[in-house]
Amino acid sequence: MKFTKLLFSLATIAFTACEGPEGPPGPQGPQGKANVGAYQFSLNLSGFYHYSSTDVWGEPAPSSFPELQSDQLALVYIWMDPVSSSSEWVQQPYVHYFNGGTVFNEFFHGIETDGDLWLYIRNSTSGQPFTSMTGSVSYKVFVIESRMQHEMASEGIDQHDINQVFAFFDRRGYVVEAR
Repeated sequence: MKFTKLLFSLATIAFTACEGPEGPPGPQGPQGKANVGAYQFSLNLSGFYHYSSTDVWGEPAPSSFPELQSDQLALVYIWMDPVSSSSEWVQQPYVHYFNGGTVFNEFFHGIETDGDLWLYIRNSTSGQPFTSMTGSVSYKVFVIESRMQHEMASEGIDQHDINQVFAFFDRRGYVVEAR
């Protein structure tokens, strides 16, 4: 019985001894980096090289785009009209159907062993992806340290949704630098 009273008294002191008003907030810490870079560029369709053996058309990212390292992830978005008459950023790989849904262009990317990012287009009819191969295609690429990619996956972030990707970094107070 004495032990129970002693234990109760100690628990009461432990839970009530630290009560009081909160102090003022501490100073702002240094600005951190999300270890993410955002790049936006357009490629002229006339510059795409035709790999005739596979009927794939490819073009490297511009020279201003950095070589990717083995611990980096590239999320590639293309400015495309997926379902209506207004375009939006759509993550690759992406299949764009046209001609009443009977023909499609597949947009995808690859990273060469030297770290160069290549953008590809393949047409389902084995022909050229666009009738005249003039004009350009706009891309937005996020280069992310793999640590961030793992955090995005653990939080259930849909990496196909550019708004969720931006919100993920915004919640952490990161500023994504567009280059």
